[in-house]
Amino acid sequence: IRAERLQKVYYSIANLAISAKDLPSLYGAIHRELSKIIETSNLFIALCDEGRTQLQFVYHVDQYPHQHAQSARPYSSGVSEYIIEGGRPRSLTRADLQQLVRNGDITAFGLVPEVLLASPLSIGDRIIGAIAVQDYQRADAYEPGDLDVLHFISNQIALAIERKRNEEQISKQNARLNAIFESGSHLMWTVDMRGRLASFNRNYAAFFRRRNGVFPTRNINLREADLARLEQEARDLFLRHYEAAAKGDPQRFEVRMRDARGQDLWTDVHLNPIYQGDGSFEEISAIAHDITEQKNAQLALEAQEEKFRSIFESFQDIYYRTDDEGIITIVSPSVREVLGYDPSEVVGRPVFDFYFDPADVAGLADEIRRLGGLRNYETRMRHHDGHPVNVLISARVWAGAVHGTEGIARDVTEMRQIEDDLRLAKEEAEAALEAKTQFLANMSHELRTPMNGIIGMIDLLDQTVDTEEQVE
Repeated sequence: IRAERLQKVYYSIANLAISAKDLPSLYGAIHRELSKIIETSNLFIALCDEGRTQLQFVYHVDQYPHQHAQSARPYSSGVSEYIIEGGRPRSLTRADLQQLVRNGDITAFGLVPEVLLASPLSIGDRIIGAIAVQDYQRADAYEPGDLDVLHFISNQIALAIERKRNEEQISKQNARLNAIFESGSHLMWTVDMRGRLASFNRNYAAFFRRRNGVFPTRNINLREADLARLEQEARDLFLRHYEAAAKGDPQRFEVRMRDARGQDLWTDVHLNPIYQGDGSFEEISAIAHDITEQKNAQLALEAQEEKFRSIFESFQDIYYRTDDEGIITIVSPSVREVLGYDPSEVVGRPVFDFYFDPADVAGLADEIRRLGGLRNYETRMRHHDGHPVNVLISARVWAGAVHGTEGIARDVTEMRQIEDDLRLAKEEAEAALEAKTQFLANMSHELRTPMNGIIGMIDLLDQTVDTEEQVE
């Protein structure tokens, strides 16, 4: 009869790991089952961690409750640790326990019982704790075979506890993962090797509905329900990366799609195989983030940069920038037309290497330091071929630099040539005007004298005319 009861208890405890809803319920059920075959008025279960740094009394029933008032304590030298370290069941009387205390083998925590039966909780070679029953009044409370019964049952108890702990750990882990899965801002879904939707979070569902007009359901074929509705470029991109991920290669890519209203949606997509313990995988996890706003900003920035680059490259004047030490960091391509240098020949060199007159260098630097900038400073710069080029420089100290400058140099060689030509033409015109004036003055004098004589003679003739012939 005792053997049959023991067998029933053994299988009952094995089933408890499945039927118990949580660990406290499991401990209580173990206690009830053990009470069918052994005295369990005072019982405790103590579990240690993997590194044996903490001892936790996960269950205890005692007629003196203060015995295990602390549910956990540092792993030390109590009776539980003695059983765990010994690795075998022990039946200890009060005298045995007191002798162990005197020898320093154990430390007494609370009252010393008259008799204690304890067994390690073992799973193979690994010991996870100890289980013990005790009596504070009768030394003969247990029969000689009770220790074997406790040890026989302890292995099944250890397996049940370990299984339920693992289940609870997995349940907590799943709860955490599910919370992450649902609470994040990312779109998450998984796809099996046949291209069917295995799981998804609510963000993906909302995104799917926004693009396709309906909510997704598990096991739908994504190629038909989703990818087939994409534009050719986006569909090919998805299929190519899905196929690469199906071969075990993690993928990341950006893709543009259109929703049901025709608006562009940009997403950053990660595809990763979900590996199992044996290294195989049957599903691909996908994580995507809506980057429409960032992408639009990026595209706008690229457009602005392209516009700036176009303007920069179309400069006829030279734009340049130097660092704090006067080294050229940026120069426009127009330096090629103005001074004959390729931009790569100029960047990285001191700006003062390109001035024709060394005296102008010091004057320019002093003006910029004194005024923070200058306008229309005329100087000459050295052409790649060695001849001087007249330029007008407007420069200033740029933000973030102590003495670094940025400026524009305008080639005024042609303008100066035009000015010189105009000045020469003006001088020639003035000389010609002066010669004309002198000529007219001389001619006026030369003509006036004989004409005065002629006029005088005519006046005299007019006064002495007697005949019509003389008048004629």
